[in-house]
Amino acid sequence: ARGRGLRHRGRVPRTLRLARRHPELHRRPGIGGTAVLAGSVAPVGATEVDPEWIVRGWRTITGVHNYEPRHLQEAVEFLASAGDDLPWKDILDGPITADQLAEEFRRNDVQRLRTVVTM
Repeated sequence: ARGRGLRHRGRVPRTLRLARRHPELHRRPGIGGTAVLAGSVAPVGATEVDPEWIVRGWRTITGVHNYEPRHLQEAVEFLASAGDDLPWKDILDGPITADQLAEEFRRNDVQRLRTVVTM
């Protein structure tokens, strides 16, 4: 999806970027604005940012994930209380070693949600 700026008096106070690739951030947001990057949870390459442009323009760049810290706490509590009852053999594949990761990513016959990697 393309980022959409929210216009305010000819400026862009906030820019939401929801794609894997980010535009050149020096073109957005306006003075005092915030760029919110979401969905960048895998390597996508570098994005140039001019520190002077950020500081002099009172701009902010922040990132959000699709969950909040409280969700991690809830997940840990759930696993502590019900984890022994889950069908792990149907959920998890592996274990594999770190040396096997490249091959695992090339697989197209994956039947389980996650693969355990031993380090």
